[in-house]
Amino acid sequence: MEQIGHEEEGLKVLRAFEAEGWMKELFPAWTSAKADEAGLTALHDLAVELLSQGVHPDMSAAQMRLLTAKLAGRELATLKKQMLRPGFVEEWSSLDALAAGFAKALLSKHNSSLRPASSSLRAMIQKQFYGLGLPAKMRSSRNALISSSKSGPKPASVFLIS
Repeated sequence: MEQIGHEEEGLKVLRAFEAEGWMKELFPAWTSAKADEAGLTALHDLAVELLSQGVHPDMSAAQMRLLTAKLAGRELATLKKQMLRPGFVEEWSSLDALAAGFAKALLSKHNSSLRPASSSLRAMIQKQFYGLGLPAKMRSSRNALISSSKSGPKPASVFLIS
């Protein structure tokens, strides 16, 4: 089941498994109706943008969060217990806390001006900044950062706060 989250288009895989009857055997509560399609589309668009900037993110934990967005708490806990790799479940579970910490740093007064990011900062974006669970003002900040990076020099043009 974890592999669904690692697929490039996990929702298509989930739908294919449903059509073939596999999801009834693997985990009946998890269906494509329980996924956040709009969030998955936004995540895919962000992944494409990051790839065009030379950042190769692992979106699997973020994708699993969106594929299971509408599962009830008890069902989600049961699904997480069935996953083979506890490290993956930890990463998946910690996305909201990472996003909140990043939002706090991004919106702090100390970080009020944009400047080119270093490679370590780009790594932080890759790990923490997928726009999951962020308030609307953070999503608009992310969009502004992406827009400003389109106009700058290409390979090192991810702009962030130091």
